[in-house]
Amino acid sequence: MKEATSQEEAALLLEAGLYELNAALAAAPKAIAERVQRVVNDIARQMMSVVHEDVLTEAVEAAQA
Repeated sequence: MKEATSQEEAALLLEAGLYELNAALAAAPKAIAERVQRVVNDIARQMMSVVHEDVLTEAVEAAQA
């Protein structure tokens, strides 16, 4: 981070830093949710790969009934 040469410049740098921090904090929940969704999708994909197709078809038909 740049060193301030005046009180006004220090205030501007602090404001800019706080803005960047708030933006990062706002983005964090979305990034975490996206990561969790990727993990859930990976687990679901792995589970689906071991399920026999006929069992999957029966489960889908039962869920639709």
